[in-house]
Amino acid sequence: MSKLFEMANDTERGKLVYIPTDCIEPHPDNPRKDLGDLTELADSIRQNGILQNLTVVPTEEAGKYTALIGHRRLAAAKLAGLTEVPCVVAEMDYKDQLGVMFTENVQRADLTAYEQAECLQMMIDLGASQTDVAKRTGLSEATVSRRLRLLKLDKKRFDNAQERGGATMDVYIKIAEIKSAADRKELLDAVGTDNFNSRYQRAVRDQAIKEKTPKIVKEVSDFAKAAPKNLSPWSNGWRQEKQC
Repeated sequence: MSKLFEMANDTERGKLVYIPTDCIEPHPDNPRKDLGDLTELADSIRQNGILQNLTVVPTEEAGKYTALIGHRRLAAAKLAGLTEVPCVVAEMDYKDQLGVMFTENVQRADLTAYEQAECLQMMIDLGASQTDVAKRTGLSEATVSRRLRLLKLDKKRFDNAQERGGATMDVYIKIAEIKSAADRKELLDAVGTDNFNSRYQRAVRDQAIKEKTPKIVKEVSDFAKAAPKNLSPWSNGWRQEKQC
């Protein structure tokens, strides 16, 4: 075992220690799902070592840790054959862990907008309010709210649309506000095409009609119920029938 190796104990929290790579697992809820191509990073680590430490949290199993910051470095280090990596051991609850991973990835521009939304929703599912989430992540409450709307969209279609390009985040937010799931899917498939605008306007128009129809039906029904019994429909309104 390397002389540099120090197993982290209670007195070493917050200090730089070296932990075996086989004692560290990636965080199961890391919002970044795709680590990308690790070849170049692994080559750099072979030549220069890890230049920036990882941040880990201890698990319930003694001597085992979960990576909080540095998922790519951990994976690349294992690929490069390193047996231990420099780490800082942190203590924080699960909500704070999600917040730290989210902020770290956003600052590095490593998360897609949909992955951001999924992570924000996880924090809310754990009981955090949108205000709490905004504080933990450094985002405005308005941005948190807008990101969460993206979860209404079909993830695969959203990812494909982003790859095609041709739309700002505001466009995706507008699509998410369409209530019909079928229309949302159709609009995502149309992002980046010449007929997107016409399809979007049609979806907005159809939604407005659907929202107004129940009100119109109710008004007609109420009017019919309130109409005198001796009235009958006429081409330009109602006429009163003669009584026998």
